[in-house]
Amino acid sequence: MTKKETRFTRFKRVPDQRAECSAEIILPDFYPDVRKILHVSAEPHPISVFASGDGLECSGGVNFDVVYLDFDGTVCSVSFNGDYDFKLKADTEKYKDSLMETKLASVSLRLMSPRKIAAKAMLDNYVTILFDEEISVSGDALDESRAPELDAVSADFSYVAFSQSYEREYAESVCRFDGKIVDEISVVHTSVTPSITHLDRVDDGAEISGKLDVVLLIKTDESPLYRLEKSIDITEKISMSDIKNNSDLRALIDVASVTTNINGDEAGVELVLNMVTETRLVCEGNETLDLVCDAYLCDTECNNTYSEICFDHYLGKLAYKGEIDESVSLQNLDVGKLREVVYSSSVLHVEDCSLCNDSIVILGKIQTSCIASEIKDDGSTEFTPLKFTTEFKQNVNYTCQNPDKIKVIPNIKLTNTSAAVDSDSVYLRADAEILCSICEERSLRVLSCSNVSHDNKVEHNKSRIIVYYPTSSDTLYSIAKAHHTTKERLILDNPHIVEASSDGGDALSKIRKLIIT
Repeated sequence: MTKKETRFTRFKRVPDQRAECSAEIILPDFYPDVRKILHVSAEPHPISVFASGDGLECSGGVNFDVVYLDFDGTVCSVSFNGDYDFKLKADTEKYKDSLMETKLASVSLRLMSPRKIAAKAMLDNYVTILFDEEISVSGDALDESRAPELDAVSADFSYVAFSQSYEREYAESVCRFDGKIVDEISVVHTSVTPSITHLDRVDDGAEISGKLDVVLLIKTDESPLYRLEKSIDITEKISMSDIKNNSDLRALIDVASVTTNINGDEAGVELVLNMVTETRLVCEGNETLDLVCDAYLCDTECNNTYSEICFDHYLGKLAYKGEIDESVSLQNLDVGKLREVVYSSSVLHVEDCSLCNDSIVILGKIQTSCIASEIKDDGSTEFTPLKFTTEFKQNVNYTCQNPDKIKVIPNIKLTNTSAAVDSDSVYLRADAEILCSICEERSLRVLSCSNVSHDNKVEHNKSRIIVYYPTSSDTLYSIAKAHHTTKERLILDNPHIVEASSDGGDALSKIRKLIIT
């Protein structure tokens, strides 16, 4: 039995895979006791996805960084790690590759005792899984010796491909303090926000440029806690061999680890930032597949079966930049008189993304955590935590003909985030970089099996001449199949078909009648 196969890569997006990471630490002897928690951050890092049994084992790590006040009013910090894992059901026999993207949904902290801290992070994981697939059609009518007449169509299937992950180490000088010694400088907290600013496609991959926005909380013997910022430019070339023409590329960048070293010499002290970044390319586009939709034999009837296949057609990417300006009244927050915000971090959680009135509407919440200076009743200043939640709503213009068939996958990154306070309110400002991947759901009827019906030979009358009047639903193939002839024979008997098709458009739309012999 003859079998025709069309092999391709199918992908499945599995969003909103919630995972939990719990960790705790008992402070080492050289750390002071905890009196008040000022800030906690959690940086998730996906580590691995591997096929096992009937699914995929996904795992990663989370770095918790806690800033606190000791009983002397001194600002201190401690870091510790935790692990997370979850499992996805998947066809591991066809598994090819996967990409896991993890974002922080929420983080909470519990002070078990002045020397014991427990932390919990809720993580939203987005996994794209690639499978090796095939669409096949079988049957003895497809044997080449029988010269079957095939109706084939080209269809564009959405596809995704990933490059391997590239690691790069950076060692950058952030600041120098002349005339200081190591014991006079303390780095309480370090955060790094990576971003891609430009991407150029090259023959074997892409060249990217971006920046690492660094924020350090520093204190010296002469000054209280203050914020130091620096932006570090980066460039990277990422190789990727299976980039298809007319596809879209985006780059992923993650900071896997960061440490700040305080190096002293005879002239002073220098802060050196050591980082490891991981970069990866994601390629999205369409893959053209040639599929058999129908088949018949001119001399014999065939028994055909068909099936409906559903697939996504990639429409492209939509990039948009929006500004966030939100405020919350201090009366709604349990805080005293605030002077300034020393440090802030924000987490965006997307709750809904839909098409409405010729636009993509993205809804979510932004959770912001700050370290602020509070003016006490006696006039002294002490640092205090400040937390608030604001709504996120962004409309991105987009018009389509079949909104019910459209899938939108948003990828949003907050950049240039800052918070400030006055006597009445706390203000959040940030830039939202939005990149939406847009696909359309489509379906197609294809041939599954075609076998010869040996009891139904087609008898041709060589002297017959049929005059046929095409309808709007007819094609050359359907007419040839119905009369057990070939398209070539129809064109030979009706040379005006060639003239009509040469003018463009449907060849039969201008044909009033056909001669069939």
